[in-house]
Amino acid sequence: MRKESFGRIISVSLINIFIAIGGGIILLCMFAKIRMFFLNSIDSSQTLQPVEMKFLEDLKIENFTATGLTYDSLTNTYWIADHGTNLLDPVRLIQIDCDMDTILSIIQIGNYVYSSDVNVQGLAYDCTNDSFLVACGPCVTRVNRDGEILEEFSNQIFKDYKANGVCIDPSDNSVWILCYSNYLLHFDYKMNLIEKYNMSFPDQDMIFADKDNIYITAGADYKGEDNYLLIFSKKLYKILSSYRLFESYAVEGLCMQDKYLYVINDGLYHDAKIPKTYVTKYLLADL
Repeated sequence: MRKESFGRIISVSLINIFIAIGGGIILLCMFAKIRMFFLNSIDSSQTLQPVEMKFLEDLKIENFTATGLTYDSLTNTYWIADHGTNLLDPVRLIQIDCDMDTILSIIQIGNYVYSSDVNVQGLAYDCTNDSFLVACGPCVTRVNRDGEILEEFSNQIFKDYKANGVCIDPSDNSVWILCYSNYLLHFDYKMNLIEKYNMSFPDQDMIFADKDNIYITAGADYKGEDNYLLIFSKKLYKILSSYRLFESYAVEGLCMQDKYLYVINDGLYHDAKIPKTYVTKYLLADL
């Protein structure tokens, strides 16, 4: 038998230990259903130019700060989430017509008011039971058309990293939630966690899903063009492409309908390059 030096034995042992530790980490990630998907920078030469911009000041909504946008397929209308402008303002959902010219209804979300505890952000219409999901930071709330709270979902991830964007997956009615940092979360319809993706783009914000992809906004360049749309493949678990969203300087929500992408901006609240509340409309064929 060939004799090995003590130093070689130690080196081989250390290598085996590191391999074992690495394997253990991989197994832990598998059991925890965590997809290791670390990204923290965006570089894109592709751009999207709006084909139309709709300014909403003619709606004359008082104490209005837009924080989410969704399309209501039952009534062919749009809903905007609004967390108000002053402490104790009622937190509301505002229904507008498909041309975005007329207010149809305004409802308060339960007894929610603008405060340090309530940070209403993303909004998604759920056609399976005619309700809305509202991302509120430490929780996600389901409400009906009257603003009555049907359910509140909360967990430690929401509390630590803030539920921000929310959307319904049309392929299986599951729910996707983007935290403001660190995570993209996938839940089943009953809000049981399916999978957790480590995702951390600068100022990641809102999401929308179609049958193949998740569309993610990122960036908070209120005076410039470093605001992005990222396309994440649900099948490949990777970003397929990214685009600069020209003339969207204060993104607060997005949805898709027919052949267009709609992005709501609150430049008034953020004192952005365009200091108004408005919707930019992009052609999906340009993606």
